Amino acid sequence: MGSDVLDYLNEAPLFSMDAQQLEAEGFTKSVDHPSIPGHVYYEGYRHASRTNTPVLSMNPREGCEMPKLAAPKELCAFLEATREVNAALFTELARQLTEHANGERPNHASALLAQCIHEGRHLADCSIQVHCGDAVPAEAVAWHTDAPNSCLHMAVSIRGRRGLHTRLAVESSLSSPEESEVEWQEAGDVYTGCPATFQHAVEYVEAPWASRMVAVQCRMLLTTQELYNVLLSPDCSFERSMIDVIGPLLGGAEVLFPSVEQVRAAALRLDNGEELPEWWALNAVSAPSLGQPSEEAMAAMEKANAFEAEGDLASAKEWIREAGRLGHNLKKEHGGWK
Repeated sequence: MGSDVLDYLNEAPLFSMDAQQLEAEGFTKSVDHPSIPGHVYYEGYRHASRTNTPVLSMNPREGCEMPKLAAPKELCAFLEATREVNAALFTELARQLTEHANGERPNHASALLAQCIHEGRHLADCSIQVHCGDAVPAEAVAWHTDAPNSCLHMAVSIRGRRGLHTRLAVESSLSSPEESEVEWQEAGDVYTGCPATFQHAVEYVEAPWASRMVAVQCRMLLTTQELYNVLLSPDCSFERSMIDVIGPLLGGAEVLFPSVEQVRAAALRLDNGEELPEWWALNAVSAPSLGQPSEEAMAAMEKANAFEAEGDLASAKEWIREAGRLGHNLKKEHGGWK
């Protein structure tokens, strides 16, 4: 991205907060490298769309439902502008996914992903990550493969420096050997891909808080129910969606990045009362309480826990969603699980 766009993103107060302020904003301290206790990692979750209304969607780390606040205006505007300047690419991706979904072997995953693009949910699930403290060297990185919501993924580096390690097949065959690579990401660097299809890990340099690394992982915005409905379907394969459609199209496409003028123009259009697809209204919730939830929200969570104790998980999920809609923060101290 351009340096002026990066400067605009850094105007978001969230990216300048100290650790205590981040915790007050709902960020949690996570541990991916237990052998390096001096490494500090905070992560928070937001959605990036044309509305400021919180939505109930999947926690990308824990796989459970959570009420997700809107991302900072600056980040929402950048991602909205990115969707706009790549509209032709995403329209073609949705077309190919729909065709794939209705092929000789119907694929519910491709149908869901096409729906997400039509509803503006691509690149709309944001994990904001903050790292500092002791270094995580190459020999200690945590190798992993992302969940299916990373089938279309964009990583945006806001501050600091980190090394992306990947293991990629040399050829497109099951027997092909893998090669390891590392690409260093600096502030302003952006990459797109399908990290749900290959192993990767991140190396971090030693850094004080003032030189911390800040990055945003942007994924498909899904509810837990949508994900598991598809995963449990006999004709579902996120892997086939990525291998047959997303990977080949992205691999041969040029992903464009907006100018600062386009980003500022997108910011003016955010939350302007424009009617959004029905999904956004169905999953809209009250802002989650940072303290004691309301009596109504607590009562809904009590019902969810009662149904779970009885083994009625379907009813439990319905009441969890209701608790989230009423602004329950889903934290353990208030009857939740976070």
